[in-house]
Amino acid sequence: MNFYAIVGKYLEGIFKQDPLVNTVMFGTINERDIEKYLIFPLVHIIPGDMTLNENRIELEFEIACVDLRDIRPDSNTDKFWNDNLIDSLNQSAAILVKGLNIIRKKRNANDIILVSSTSATPVIFEEKNIVDGFSIHLTLSIQNTVKACQ
Repeated sequence: MNFYAIVGKYLEGIFKQDPLVNTVMFGTINERDIEKYLIFPLVHIIPGDMTLNENRIELEFEIACVDLRDIRPDSNTDKFWNDNLIDSLNQSAAILVKGLNIIRKKRNANDIILVSSTSATPVIFEEKNIVDGFSIHLTLSIQNTVKACQ
């Protein structure tokens, strides 16, 4: 069946509705900070493990929300406020909280249910693209519609 496609599209739809989000992507973590054409803030949906139960399938995802850091070395001498790191972290947290609240509370056509979520972990990259934000891990379940042979 296409469980990852159904749940992936569900997650994509939630985050695409957020006016703060410019790009939603699905794939590996390596694609996130090397693509120069991406428009930030970005929500990145990374598939994880799948648990096969008789009645429901559990799918794990990492959801990362990041934004480009804007370093302004000439703005002032205050090292704490010379970039928008705090703004990026605040905005990323708001996007993830809003998305998680929708997943928790809103009914959906495919009966996708939140099983668990982790605390948000800061994502701070200073290599190729300087992007910052937060990442959470979610486990979602969907009805197992595959019929066993009789």
